[in-house]
Amino acid sequence: MGFNTVGMSGPGSGTWTRLSRMLRGLARQGVILATRGPAEHMDAYLSLGLPNASFETAGGGRSSRLIPAREIEHFSERFRLDVLHQEAAPFVRIRGTATLGSIHDLRHFRRPVSSLRSAGAVYQRLMLRHHGDNVDAWLALSDWAKSDIAERLNIADDRIHVVPPIVELLSMPAERLNPGLYVLSLGHLEPRKNLEVLLEATASPEWPTGVEVWLAGADHGSGGKLLRMSQRSRVPVRFLGPVSETKKWDLLRQALAVAVPSSIEGFGIVAVEAPSAGTPAVVSDQASLPNLAFHSKALVDAFSPAAWASRIQEIAQQPRLRSEILEAQRAGALQFSEIRATQRLISVYQRVLSRSGSVSDDDRAGG
Repeated sequence: MGFNTVGMSGPGSGTWTRLSRMLRGLARQGVILATRGPAEHMDAYLSLGLPNASFETAGGGRSSRLIPAREIEHFSERFRLDVLHQEAAPFVRIRGTATLGSIHDLRHFRRPVSSLRSAGAVYQRLMLRHHGDNVDAWLALSDWAKSDIAERLNIADDRIHVVPPIVELLSMPAERLNPGLYVLSLGHLEPRKNLEVLLEATASPEWPTGVEVWLAGADHGSGGKLLRMSQRSRVPVRFLGPVSETKKWDLLRQALAVAVPSSIEGFGIVAVEAPSAGTPAVVSDQASLPNLAFHSKALVDAFSPAAWASRIQEIAQQPRLRSEILEAQRAGALQFSEIRATQRLISVYQRVLSRSGSVSDDDRAGG
């Protein structure tokens, strides 16, 4: 199995966490892995300690920037790949190798073309729909994401496979019965996270006294606006910036609740990581998030500050309700275990190989 991760978010991001868990699961199943990525990812990759795995640094020269398909094809040939799993654009077809493309979400389809700033955003909005046939199959993180991909890119349903991220339940010590007095948001500060509704909620009289809001994540366009809004809040709002993996889990374990008010989420992994760490998640009613609520009181109107304030107040003042939500979400999280997700992914690989036709050593050697 080969993975091309050039262009993917690196260590410290949810995307990297998802990838590292996927690679660990595959390695434990005996899959031989080869990964192509930027040099700055190498140390984090090697720290995973994967057996039967290798990492190749993507070239930084002119050819790798102008002709990525050629570089990826050379990678496939060197490692004699059966399947090439592509985690970021551009998605290319490789002769003699079954190919998959992974799409986390199509957020840039919901923005004006004039607002697109990165090459990846432009590619997704203007070119991706024309490259739907470049790979043998596509991976989506949720049923909602699958439907969105099928509709916007005009790809047949049977070519899109849902494989959710891996989230393992952590043991929950007794002290989790005494949560901290803050609501945590974990993720980039960007428009699709809809964090404005959370800060508007803190200005409401329904917001519980003494319950702070902590925002952990890098500024991706919304930081300035959120900072200005925080000045009108009735409670302290803390901007923590990017946090390490260890710090992330500490924050998750100690929060009263984790808020996920996003308007767009291909999956919403923090909504499962929170109950895994012993903290209930309160999620919006948009995109893939309703499927991660697992309790009616964990689901809130994405765009109603009053609804968010009232729900956080209920959770703060009713320990029994908090426990009920947490119990339901921990039970729901069992479906995202490593063994289930890994077996599902291997099944997709096998299906793609059977459809594309296996390539013999003689055929591969002959080019």
